[in-house]
Amino acid sequence: MITEKNITLRPIEKTDLEQIADWRNEPKNHEHFFSYLYIAKSNQSQWYDKLCASMKKIMFMIEVNKNKRSIGIIGFDNIDFRNQKAEFGNILIGDKSYSGKGYAKEASLSLLKYGFNELNLNRVYLRCYKSNIAAIKMYEKCGFKLEGTLKDDHYSQGKFHNVVIMGILKREFAEI
Repeated sequence: MITEKNITLRPIEKTDLEQIADWRNEPKNHEHFFSYLYIAKSNQSQWYDKLCASMKKIMFMIEVNKNKRSIGIIGFDNIDFRNQKAEFGNILIGDKSYSGKGYAKEASLSLLKYGFNELNLNRVYLRCYKSNIAAIKMYEKCGFKLEGTLKDDHYSQGKFHNVVIMGILKREFAEI
């Protein structure tokens, strides 16, 4: 577990799976995902088993310290230990009563600290719809810098979307 001032990042448990599926299937959340498929609750166990067996993916529940309430998820994908990099992803504040209160930023900074200090990563990058302005602003506050835009890179909701690539290096994170 990773404990910060207001939140704790803890491993996902089987008992969390139904809540995660509900969050991911919420239309307002789903519109920002690269996956166009909704999640069947019956498939969550298979996803969890793959997560537990993977060396390329780490996921955490975001839990509020003051009331132990789980409010979202966060993690790394495509972990490449040889090249010391990973894709930052899967961040979702599913409980909307906690949105806009700094929990996503605190969880993101905590995950980056864990990635750079414990996993010995040198680079963390992410992909995000260019239209997701709130997410991009939060990533910038965490030190991510725009590296490029992929034009019409992803088709979703009946149209193509531009996707931005953002990244941060270990030495840049140390300066924050």
